[in-house]
Amino acid sequence: ERNIPTDHQSYLHQHYRQLQIHPAVSDKNQPNPSLSIVNTLTTTLGPLNRIRISSLAPCASLPLHIDDPLQNRAIALLAGNQTFTINTKNNHFDLDMQQGEIWFVNTAWPHTVHNPGTQPRLALLLDLQDLPTNPTNKRKPCDANNKPQR
Repeated sequence: ERNIPTDHQSYLHQHYRQLQIHPAVSDKNQPNPSLSIVNTLTTTLGPLNRIRISSLAPCASLPLHIDDPLQNRAIALLAGNQTFTINTKNNHFDLDMQQGEIWFVNTAWPHTVHNPGTQPRLALLLDLQDLPTNPTNKRKPCDANNKPQR
């Protein structure tokens, strides 16, 4: 069990940071460098409600919490690793997430996040409007020679 201080606000202020990328919070007259990232992610995953990059200090943890149950969350580890622990009524499940992986998780379950590493953990947090469909379902069927039909 991880010892997380009871004064969550000061602990989080010291160990956790977020940068919101979408929807952009900027002057509409200024160019938005993150727009191409948002367009690429939207084309790949579908409409997004919010995109953030978060940093978690080495050996730091986010306290037990529940996120909006109406969100579909994807987490992409950009640097470092993390243990994402989901708590159920009778058990808990540890998901060890590594750099380069993308996870779709139900953050409406009580959960904690821990960075067991010696380097900061950077994660891309995506709130999807819907879960993406399986791209293999969009392929055209193959003919007898395993070539796409036209």
